[in-house]
Amino acid sequence: MIGVQRLQAYLRHSAQQQYEVTLLPPFTLFCHPQDAFPHFNYAIPDGAVSGDVAGALAGLQAACAARGRLPRFEFVEAFAPELGARLEAAGFVLEGRFPFMLCTPETWRGAPAVTGLTVAQVGRDAPLPDVRDVVMVQQRGFGVGDELPTDAEAERFRLLLQHNVTFLGRMDGQAASVASFGTPYDGLAEIAGVATVPTYRRRGLASVLTSLATQAAFAQGASAAFLSAADERAGRLYQRLGFQPFAYLLAYRQPDSAANAA
Repeated sequence: MIGVQRLQAYLRHSAQQQYEVTLLPPFTLFCHPQDAFPHFNYAIPDGAVSGDVAGALAGLQAACAARGRLPRFEFVEAFAPELGARLEAAGFVLEGRFPFMLCTPETWRGAPAVTGLTVAQVGRDAPLPDVRDVVMVQQRGFGVGDELPTDAEAERFRLLLQHNVTFLGRMDGQAASVASFGTPYDGLAEIAGVATVPTYRRRGLASVLTSLATQAAFAQGASAAFLSAADERAGRLYQRLGFQPFAYLLAYRQPDSAANAA
């Protein structure tokens, strides 16, 4: 089993590879250079937080306001067990407490094949229509928009593909499901961005894409792969692929009204 220090170090390293970094001790703020989407912009504690953090939070809020970003945190609960209470006292609200699940080459299990599903790998140099399809699947799968992504949105997303390997699944030629893994670091790789367009759900597509991404991460040298499950149903799906719960991710955000006032 991997330790929480190693897990948080991976998440910090991954964010450093993709986002702009601002040091605001005892926090580090990571911001996407162009995209204000909340999940691309967040702070991570530098260590176990103790004492008064009011001044540090004020600095974080000012830095986010200057960049047009919503103040948010994402961190491993056991890494900074007291931080959640301090954030809530400062007016932040809990977005979610998501279980981290771990898989190794020994526990990995392949997913049943899905008739009609074709899978392609989408990298930074992929044709723009493929990148746009990935963005579309994630937006619809995560419920953040039904409009077709613009070329500009696809180009912004292309920056993330430099440090991720993404698999795009199509059903009868239609983009339907995606899953990615981050470049292995210290023997770990994160499986992320797993999403399926609502009309193609409950057909096993996410299982196939997640299984392929995990297997590919092991092939690139990862000794363990991890992911965060959105809910219990997703957790059961991942367990069938060989993932087991081992820690929790906390996500906090400042309410929009408070951020606007600041």
